[in-house]
Amino acid sequence: MIRFLALAAFFSCAVPTHTQSDTQTIQALLAEVRQLRQALQTLTVTAQRSQILVFRLQAQAAVVAQASRRIDDLRSRITSLQSERRDTQNQLKQIEENLTRANDQAERKRFEEVLPRIKAQIESLGITEQDLLTRQSEAQEQLRIEQGKLGTLEEQLNRLDRDLENAGRPPQ
Repeated sequence: MIRFLALAAFFSCAVPTHTQSDTQTIQALLAEVRQLRQALQTLTVTAQRSQILVFRLQAQAAVVAQASRRIDDLRSRITSLQSERRDTQNQLKQIEENLTRANDQAERKRFEEVLPRIKAQIESLGITEQDLLTRQSEAQEQLRIEQGKLGTLEEQLNRLDRDLENAGRPPQ
């Protein structure tokens, strides 16, 4: 019996009695836990958005780099083609001069046979050059579009960075 009374006395002391102050403290702690959970959820969503934005930014930067390489390639091809065209035009002038100086009929006939092929080659090079110039112009426009998209993504990332920076500051 004495043991029973001792245990009953012990448990009655161990069981806390709730006062108004304790209830308010518990409610305040619950509110704080809810706020922390909300802040953690917001932070998680923001971190995920940041990762997605960085991935999109990297992908768009790769698209811009590829568009730039395409333009560089087209410029190189155009320069090479223009050089070939100038060389062929010089060759045409040389053949025309040789034609006017040719003394015998066989030599003259040989120059006259080559002349149309050289002219056709110059015309073909001119058409190819125009095609490449058109493609270069289109590629430059596409590059401007892709750079605009990249700029928009960079602005979004900067905005998100500012928002995170502001969220980390204590309220004033």
